[in-house]
Amino acid sequence: MYGQSPSTSGTQSTHQLTPKMAEWDLTTRLGKYLDRHLVFPLLEFLSVKEIYEENELLEGKLELLSNTNMVDFALDVYQRLNPGVKPPEYLYSKRSEVVGQLKQLQIQTEPMLEILLNPEVSAEIEKSRDSRQLFELLQTKYDGRELLIEMFLEKKGQYIKQQPYLNAIQTMCPHILRYLTTAVITHRQRRQYMKDLVRVIQQESYTYRDPITEFVECLYVNFDFDGAQKKLRECEIVLDNDFFLVACLDDFIENARLFIFETFCQIHECISISMLADKLNMNSEEAERWIVNLIRNAQLDAKIDSKFGHVVMGTQAVSQYQQLIEKTKAMAIRTQVLAMNIEKKIASN
Repeated sequence: MYGQSPSTSGTQSTHQLTPKMAEWDLTTRLGKYLDRHLVFPLLEFLSVKEIYEENELLEGKLELLSNTNMVDFALDVYQRLNPGVKPPEYLYSKRSEVVGQLKQLQIQTEPMLEILLNPEVSAEIEKSRDSRQLFELLQTKYDGRELLIEMFLEKKGQYIKQQPYLNAIQTMCPHILRYLTTAVITHRQRRQYMKDLVRVIQQESYTYRDPITEFVECLYVNFDFDGAQKKLRECEIVLDNDFFLVACLDDFIENARLFIFETFCQIHECISISMLADKLNMNSEEAERWIVNLIRNAQLDAKIDSKFGHVVMGTQAVSQYQQLIEKTKAMAIRTQVLAMNIEKKIASN
């Protein structure tokens, strides 16, 4: 595992831990909240990952297709599931019906299509909208991680700061913790929410646990760096096999290593690079380059002693000024609550 890229190591480990990954898979939980058409990409993804038996997935696809117009897809799945057996007649009848509806819709939309396919109109569309820039804007301003954090961890309310949507996780869908935890870890500007996230993970640990939430527990509750290292390996497998998180794999591993490093540095002033490399699932050369990049990007108050192979940390104590600000904020909230209660009591008298 050491020295390999996250994507490579995760893919190789998937086949070794397939039974465990089936236990971590959330497709069954999520599927009941999705339109049946949105479940197909998830089943296709699972088929590629070989987490379940192919026939089980084919049966699931056929059941989903039963109330849709995707008849050709249903015929293909039926023949794959029952080789050499002729599909039932109702599928062919339904196919004729669907083809007829499609032709009628094509006739109705033909005038609009002619306009959109006109070369002059197409040129105007190209001038007025850069699809690549639009995609980058949407990805940067709206990519879903920040909104997820704001929905569940943003404190709202004029007097008493509350997290109104957090109750949904606590009462109905604790598995959303996987995605919320990933969002916090991969969004560097949202680290102030880590304390709230840890509290929620601890509260809901009896209803939901997986390697991603357990990684946070190991690191921020137990300060178990060996346990965090082990869970990080398992996190690679979980993310690599989760339809909604596979694109976050590299970001997650990079930021999770950074969290391990920062927490470790809060405890130790002088750290051996070789020992640090072991904690981060990297070799010594990779770890040293990684730390140099952190220092260069002004993300870390530290210097490297190449002669002894150590990282020497700078002072990271919280200033008295910052401590005073935090205490003042808490007092202001309590004062507002007391003022409200007094006003209500006076009004009732």
